[in-house]
Amino acid sequence: MRLHYVAFSRPQKVLVLTAHESPKNHFASFCQGLPQWPYVRQKLLMAQRFQLRERMPVKRAYSFTGDLKIYETCPRQYQFFREYNFTPSWSAVIFFGLLVHQTIEEIHRIALDGKLDTLDEPRIRMLFDRTFRFLCLSDVRPIGDTAQEAAFQQIMNYFRQNQDEMQRVIQTEVDVSLEKDGYILVGKVDLLMGGDGKLELLDFKTSPRPTDSPELLSAYERQLCTYAHILERRHGRTVDRLLLYWTAEPEKDKALMAFPYRPERIEEAGLHFDEVVKRIQAREFAVTTPPEPRICRECDLRMLCQSEGIIARGEREPMGG
Repeated sequence: MRLHYVAFSRPQKVLVLTAHESPKNHFASFCQGLPQWPYVRQKLLMAQRFQLRERMPVKRAYSFTGDLKIYETCPRQYQFFREYNFTPSWSAVIFFGLLVHQTIEEIHRIALDGKLDTLDEPRIRMLFDRTFRFLCLSDVRPIGDTAQEAAFQQIMNYFRQNQDEMQRVIQTEVDVSLEKDGYILVGKVDLLMGGDGKLELLDFKTSPRPTDSPELLSAYERQLCTYAHILERRHGRTVDRLLLYWTAEPEKDKALMAFPYRPERIEEAGLHFDEVVKRIQAREFAVTTPPEPRICRECDLRMLCQSEGIIARGEREPMGG
């Protein structure tokens, strides 16, 4: 025999017996007269009052790098890699970027703790190796030794040339969000810096600074403006300067790029994001204008697009293919 206690709206105890057992004689004195379990259960259910409430619709979150940039690069890539959750074969590029970003984040956190003077190349190597091991536990394909060393050199170049700037760090890897009609706009600001009452927003790029791609620079400026839009609307903070830092550039003068603060561009970025989200939510994934050939050459979906006549066979084949 097993004893169970059941809670009711008024204090009482119920002895519950399994169907194939009868109470022992020494329990008989207090078993007699107790309500039996099947009837107790029926009375409990009848006493309950359930009232259905309308659930608020759950809004989906959209980010610049995880949604808008992929969709604007190619709607079909967005459909397969974001809607269907396929994993692209170029995930090693993602690993490289995460490795650089997260190691630099560790350096900034040490600077925020006032311990920048404890950092040297051996300790940064330790932070780098620890970050690498952590990322290897994720689903992203790791990079080889040559790419690892290239990533480490990017980090060391940044550290050597920006120690004075690190004294102005206010926050690093700042999660920001803004609830909008039909969705939530989210983002992660790599770095917020201050000084003389001004606020600067900086985003890291692990590729070389482009020299012949105004469209790409315009997209990155829009990314910074999107983050500034969130900071203004949600947190009431006006950004004075928008900065990009290309960590693949060895010299700081070429690595650092500034965009002037223009209120109209901030507002425009917010409206543009709204329009792109509307197209995503309407599942507009048809490719009306193919991306530049470089994008298609590196894309896992190029054979599908070739079979449908969206891109021509040959001109967008990978090198050696």
